[in-house]
Amino acid sequence: MLVYPAYIGDANFKMVDDFKFDSGAPPAFIVQTQDDKRYFPSAIAYNMALLKANISSELHTFPTGGHGYRIRPSAYPVAGWKDLCRDWLLRVDGN
Repeated sequence: MLVYPAYIGDANFKMVDDFKFDSGAPPAFIVQTQDDKRYFPSAIAYNMALLKANISSELHTFPTGGHGYRIRPSAYPVAGWKDLCRDWLLRVDGN
């Protein structure tokens, strides 16, 4: 699970050169807010790289919520990411 991932994508939504993964990487759940402008490209870049490698991923983006929302309650819709993640974990686990 990557929650507001940082430093793995550049401003052009491409993976940075020093971040690598191989075809054995596990499925990924990615959540990010669009107003976290400095790090938003990392989520998109990682998701695209996983898709190109045929690795399952689930990407959720929300328009607002900033950076650092963690699991605390919030008025922003991004606060629901925990439930989305729980459901994803159940699907990935096969239950």
